[in-house]
Amino acid sequence: MYKLVAFRYLPQPLKKYFIFYSEDMKSDLEVVVNDEYKMFSDKNAEFYDNISNIDIGTSDSRFTMYHLEGTHPPFYMTKDFTETSTETSIEDEARGMMVLINRFIARLKEIGIYDNSVIFIMADHGYIDYRQCPLLMIKGRNESHPFTVGTEALSFNQLQDIFIESLEGDKTAAQIVETSDRSDEARTYNYCKWSKNMEMTSHSKDIIKFELPAGGKAWEASALYGTGEVLTSGDGE
Repeated sequence: MYKLVAFRYLPQPLKKYFIFYSEDMKSDLEVVVNDEYKMFSDKNAEFYDNISNIDIGTSDSRFTMYHLEGTHPPFYMTKDFTETSTETSIEDEARGMMVLINRFIARLKEIGIYDNSVIFIMADHGYIDYRQCPLLMIKGRNESHPFTVGTEALSFNQLQDIFIESLEGDKTAAQIVETSDRSDEARTYNYCKWSKNMEMTSHSKDIIKFELPAGGKAWEASALYGTGEVLTSGDGE
């Protein structure tokens, strides 16, 4: 826990001393009970196989978070959510994840809590040329309509405000993000190139600050421009 806090709040040059790989934390959480029940797993297939066992209950309010691998390289999932030994593609795996999400939503409806639930489906980053544009899907409490794509300009800097807004009454997704819309402002994207073997060395390197102009679309990488500002580790690397 102290590493999480230190990495979050210490100045950039000191962050490298508190890096740890997410796999280290995951191994501590994957506790097996009675040789059969794993208390935590981020494996897509394991989560899908156990969706029928999800029973959050309807007697009180609660917060539940599920952390999954999601769409992540290497890609070995087909568009119908079948794991294969032959590598597929990001598009196939993303479509396969939609199968999982649909099954999860169906389960929430089966146990009678879907309508009264606020649901966020999100990613920590995008993938190649879209890393600055992570997925964010929202369903408000008692919200029901065909799937739509919002036009609001959002940033993960506003996530805390968005979460709080979602708790205040029956609001649609559009109403939840309304006050966080930054369409009239430039948004910031801090870029750091990973090493070729994806080692956790990124925060010992320089981080380059980019901006997306007001009105720009986050998925259009060509719209980003360098500000000339660099966050450096200060170690001469």
